Amino acid sequence: AIRYNSMLSGLKTHEVNFLGSMFETAMRPIETALAGYPREAAADVYGMIRGVPQAFRTFGETLATVISAFEPAKVEYLRPRAFGSGAVGRAISLPTDYLQAVDDFWKGINYSGALHAGAYRQAKGSVVEAERILREIDKYPDLIEHATDVAHYATFTNMPSSVVKRLAEMARTPGASGFAVRTIIPFIRTPANLFIRGVQSAAR
Repeated sequence: AIRYNSMLSGLKTHEVNFLGSMFETAMRPIETALAGYPREAAADVYGMIRGVPQAFRTFGETLATVISAFEPAKVEYLRPRAFGSGAVGRAISLPTDYLQAVDDFWKGINYSGALHAGAYRQAKGSVVEAERILREIDKYPDLIEHATDVAHYATFTNMPSSVVKRLAEMARTPGASGFAVRTIIPFIRTPANLFIRGVQSAAR
């Protein structure tokens, strides 16, 4: 526990995490508009703004309870709290807890934006119909699933490939094999996403 949290305790780590998610969040509607869907992009931005209050609440809840509203969390292997959940244990785990809470903040904003954009698309441009869909969003599981995927993508917590997924599963395996993977590759999903997107950007 100390090893993982010490690796994530640097201010630079938190700065990169926050700014990276903020940049991805800002770029999403821009890319949608440039692709020829400016009104859908506007619905996305409107949804993000509407989602800010809930995103702050989610941030506070995640930091207080250490239970992410969106799975999976930034740290792929959900480790037991070796030092308990008291004051000392929470102080030791604060770096990872805070990273997870920040992730949930940006996920909340992106989720709300993607949900509004999806509802607008489903309503074929009718604002009234889009609002009705949002009020009855439980009837549209595809929109919810898509918005959740967008939230993960924007915070680099999606599973980019089957190989990365397999490594993450191995890291969660009890025993020597899981320990070996966690020791050699303590963080899997986020670095893999950063690498893959860097390659994709360079190829454009």
